[in-house]
Amino acid sequence: MNPERIKKRLVFEKTHRMRFVGHLDMMRIFQRAISREGIELVFSQGFNPHPRMSFARPLSLGQTSHVEIMDIELAGDIANDELIKRMNSALPVHLQVLAAYDMPEGAKPAMAIVTHAEYLIHLPERHQDEYADYLARFLEKPEITIQKLAKSKGRKQMVDLDIKPMICSLELTEPLTMRLLCLATEKENLKPDRMMKVFWETCGHPEQTGYELIERTGLYCQQEDGRLVDLISIMKDH
Repeated sequence: MNPERIKKRLVFEKTHRMRFVGHLDMMRIFQRAISREGIELVFSQGFNPHPRMSFARPLSLGQTSHVEIMDIELAGDIANDELIKRMNSALPVHLQVLAAYDMPEGAKPAMAIVTHAEYLIHLPERHQDEYADYLARFLEKPEITIQKLAKSKGRKQMVDLDIKPMICSLELTEPLTMRLLCLATEKENLKPDRMMKVFWETCGHPEQTGYELIERTGLYCQQEDGRLVDLISIMKDH
C-alpha cells in the first residue's frame, strides 16, 4: 500500500557558523532531524531510494540567508506549526525553519520555477571611499568573464563564461553594501562569490577576494508579464 503523500514547502534560515556547512551536509542534517522527530518522509522508488526533498536553489558555501526554500513530501499529514516546532527542536540553532506551507495540488517544485535571486554583498571597510568608482569601472566592462568547469568538445574542461548578461542589476545601496539581482535558473545561475572575484581583480585588489559577506535576501519567479514575484509571497497567497 502506497503511503499518503503530503507536500510541504518550508522556508528556513542558514546563518552564522552554519554558512560554512556545505549543501550535501545540510541535507543530511535535515534528514536526521526529521527522522529523529519521528516524521516519515516519502522516498523515491528504485535501486537507490532517496527522500523526496529538494531545494529552490542551493546556497553557496560561506553565504547566509533567511529566505531558503525546501520542498518535502511526508508520508502522513502534520500541522504546519507542529512540523516547524518539532524540526527546530532537532536542528542546530543557526539552521531553523521559519514557515511551512501546504503545497497546492499540481504545484511545481520551487527548483523548477525560481528564475532570479537577490543578494546583499557586505564589503570590507578598507576601501569604503572608493567603492562607487570601483563599481562603475566594473559595470563598464564589456564582458565579465569567469572560468567554469563545463562539457566542451565531448569532455569536461575549464571554459570562459561571460556572466554579465546574468546580472540584472548591481548597485551600491549603502557605503559598504551592494545589492545584486541576478538570474538563478537551472541553466543560468549566477554565483555572487565568483562575480566578486572578478570585481576585486578589476579593482586591483585581488587580495580582498573572499572578505565580503554575502547574504541572500530573495528568491523570485518571473511571471509572463515580466513581473518578479518572490516565492514566499506565492505560498502566502494560496
